Amino acid sequence: MLRIAFTALIVASSAQAQSCREAPTLSDSFRFAAGSDRAYVLAAGIVDRLGGQQSTARTDLRGVPQSFEAKARFTGVRAGAGGLNQRFNEIITVEVSCAGLRCGAVPQGGFIVFLERRGDTHVLRSGPCPDYALHRDSPAARAEVRACLAGQCPR
Repeated sequence: MLRIAFTALIVASSAQAQSCREAPTLSDSFRFAAGSDRAYVLAAGIVDRLGGQQSTARTDLRGVPQSFEAKARFTGVRAGAGGLNQRFNEIITVEVSCAGLRCGAVPQGGFIVFLERRGDTHVLRSGPCPDYALHRDSPAARAEVRACLAGQCPR
């Protein structure tokens, strides 16, 4: 009986770790960042993994994936007083986290991001479930960003 209860607990924990809530919209992310006590930079452009950097999680001796940090180059524009109009070309830190057996990864390609400013460093979070920090770039996404920057975020 104890073995059955223990097995059920493990299965329930795995299922919970593998379920993600619905991804936030850009507007949700904008409101989150604006209301946070942390400083964020809103930017749109290309994330390029740097050569030699880890891009996916490694496992420990028990086969459990481990969170890690990697460097990437972000090339694009960031939000300024007049919208997405300030050139932004920097090496950023990507914090990749894991939940259970699922992990985020170092993204590659066009994104709209909310980078946390930590001193002179800009940090992008990447987890197994979509969160506020990372959205695919597109004309519709850029229009939503412009609306939010003008104080008219869609609900």
